Amino acid sequence: MSPPRNIFVVALVLVVSVPISFGKGKKIECHTSASPSPGYFVDPTATKRGNVDIRSHVYVAPFAMLDAVRYNILLDEDSDVQDSVHVDASAGPLVIGKKAILAHGATVKSNPNPKIPEFHPAIGIGGMCHGTDPPAVCPSFVGFNAEVDGGIVQLDAMVGILARVGPGVTIPSGRKVKPGKNVTSDADVMALTDPVDDDDRSFMNGVIDVNVALAKGYADLSNADSTQVEGINCNPPTSFAPSVVPVLDGQGERQVPSFLDRIIGHVHTGDTLESLERVMTEKGISIRGDEGFPLEIGSITRISNGTTIHALKDTSVVLGPEGTYGNYSIVHGGTHRITTTGGKFSIGERAVFYDSAAPANCTIPARTLIYDSNLTADDCRKISDHEVWEKGKFLWKVDW
Repeated sequence: MSPPRNIFVVALVLVVSVPISFGKGKKIECHTSASPSPGYFVDPTATKRGNVDIRSHVYVAPFAMLDAVRYNILLDEDSDVQDSVHVDASAGPLVIGKKAILAHGATVKSNPNPKIPEFHPAIGIGGMCHGTDPPAVCPSFVGFNAEVDGGIVQLDAMVGILARVGPGVTIPSGRKVKPGKNVTSDADVMALTDPVDDDDRSFMNGVIDVNVALAKGYADLSNADSTQVEGINCNPPTSFAPSVVPVLDGQGERQVPSFLDRIIGHVHTGDTLESLERVMTEKGISIRGDEGFPLEIGSITRISNGTTIHALKDTSVVLGPEGTYGNYSIVHGGTHRITTTGGKFSIGERAVFYDSAAPANCTIPARTLIYDSNLTADDCRKISDHEVWEKGKFLWKVDW
């Protein structure tokens, strides 16, 4: 999952109460404001350093980092910078174009020596849109824990989960880098990409619609009361998710703005606040029940910095007890099944478990993608680090 540059106008605030009756305890009401908002939203946990130009309808999610200390970053209209994304302009300017999607954990870096000096590394710039009646601007996409290191991703182009685009490489419109592949030259492009199809375009447009709605929704929550977008708290009311606060085990609904990590909306944990404070010791964890829901999370044994748990619209996540989640790991609901795990599930550093199911005692090693898979205990014993699995089958190694 871009801020407008209009000046905030002080106005009479109309507050709309959204009643909540999710779980035990007192009824908690979140409030939204109908007063003018900046038109974009940057989560309070995100880091913004230097000159970052944020246009209208942009959503910047928890723990994203926008590093523009040395050179400028532009986040153009309708783009989104999701949880724990790192946009690094230390080597030169960066342009994140209109309707560009930087998915959870992605990294985008600038290039000190672009082949065309005036055309800096960018996402969603150049090329053309496709289809029977193509628009002038269409989405581009960088997937979970993927990296674009000084390259260019044009309009209508995609970089798959755990894939990489090297310096000076252009991913042209209509092509998507296969998951886990490392494209280091333009000569590699056709061998390591597939065509973008209509399902991909529908998916990207859906992501844009959701994140534009979240940008407005979170801005409205913040305008009414800025503490509502901090810590353990509300999701904004949208057409796809009513506003609630998380339910903690045995303690009912809780709003805890002082909590260092972000637990949002339709989340029901097997941990109390006290046990969460013991296991969530590293700031940078995002559990976001503001799109797909519910997120049912059993007790957590360990959860590390950069972990994201989320779900696509109309999907959900059910995780068993005693789970262990490594640095920058991602567990995400998809479209084929409820994403589920048994007890004592473990996922390693920068691994991605997406639209899949796993039995008890299953371990997903570091930098491995499991997608659209219903794993068996035997599958779990075969999985190694740096692998791509789809539909329960090993495809290839992550080659960077």
